[in-house]
Amino acid sequence: MFKYYFSKYFSIIKSIIFFLLSISGIVISFIAFIPRKLVINPARKYILIGFAIIYIVRLVVHFFEFENNRKKPDWINTLIYMYFSGLIGYVIVISSIGCEITIGLIDYLGIALYLLGSYLNTRAEYEKYQYRRSQGDESGLFLGGLFRYSRNIDHFGTFIIYLGWVIPTRNIYAMAIPLNAAIIYIFGIIPQKDKRLIKKYGRIYKEYARKTKKFIPFIY
Repeated sequence: MFKYYFSKYFSIIKSIIFFLLSISGIVISFIAFIPRKLVINPARKYILIGFAIIYIVRLVVHFFEFENNRKKPDWINTLIYMYFSGLIGYVIVISSIGCEITIGLIDYLGIALYLLGSYLNTRAEYEKYQYRRSQGDESGLFLGGLFRYSRNIDHFGTFIIYLGWVIPTRNIYAMAIPLNAAIIYIFGIIPQKDKRLIKKYGRIYKEYARKTKKFIPFIY
């Protein structure tokens, strides 16, 4: 019983710490604004802040509900998201300073991409969670749902989130965020994941990889 309660409350504490670290980037960004004369279109500001709030809520739900129900939570992945959520919240909001342009079609495109990416990532994670829960296997190989179209549809969704998030900043340098995310996924995370799953599942995963795109559905 002690082990059960310890695990339960430890998970809650970890989620609280994660939440605080996640919002730190946004808090820092607002503190950084204090000595400056902010010049930014109000609607643009609210869009970017809204994106940040949605992003944080999604991550907290992900790690509190999905990851904490696993016997061996993915701490490395958790720490990566802690870092990026704080950093991205800071960099994106800061990069929008000076933009007084009225909200236009390109900004609506960014909103659409952000919502699409949020849907893809959240649904993919939920499908994996439901499958593993029904199978009683925390590391089971799930090949259905959105993963029929991409082996890494969850990561692709995250990339689309970043892309949609930076578009309303109208700052070309902010595009480095989704670009770096794509590079990390394609040349770092995904190859390592493929090696690990081939080693674990062998022919089953190789056949799946042969038929299913690596990152972008129907394309790559």
